[in-house]
Amino acid sequence: MAHGQYALYLTAMGRFEESLREHQLPAADDPLSLVGETNLGDTYYFARRYDEAVKQYRQVLELDANFALAQAGLEMAYIQQDKLQEAIVHLRRATQLDTDLEYEAILGYAYAVAGDETQARRMITQLAERAQKSYVSPAAVALIYLGMGKRSQACDWLERAYQGRDSNLAYIRIEPLWDRLRPDPCFKTLMQRMGVSH
Repeated sequence: MAHGQYALYLTAMGRFEESLREHQLPAADDPLSLVGETNLGDTYYFARRYDEAVKQYRQVLELDANFALAQAGLEMAYIQQDKLQEAIVHLRRATQLDTDLEYEAILGYAYAVAGDETQARRMITQLAERAQKSYVSPAAVALIYLGMGKRSQACDWLERAYQGRDSNLAYIRIEPLWDRLRPDPCFKTLMQRMGVSH
């Protein structure tokens, strides 16, 4: 477990090759661990090695087709490969398996990038309704606006996330979904304020 957690830390720091080596240590290698094997897929994904990520997520789903973390990871890799319809199918499945708001946000992003702004806005409305009862990450809303190409709104919601110390910002510096916002001055300023490079 310690090796697995250290590998996650290395991934979050952008030290992907070190993380992959840590994942592959005999002490950390448990091919039947759904979480551990999905984390390996995540490292490939964050390293932008999407073909390897897809292969890894599929291996996890062969063990358990209902494992939402791997479903969502596969969907995010598909988004990066421009396989948007496949991504949407897998993310719908993930949202049925798990009520994690992150899955809904990524689904909204996928709809937006695929050009279905109606569905994307519906996801924003659903998140707003859920916010009446429980916490909703402002970064999740920002992501959907980014998918629609509305950078100003995305920046506004990221500012709310920063002010609220949203834990979803922890991986923002390595998350490929944010790549289209990285050149924007608001993103650069946010990274500076967070004390990280991007």
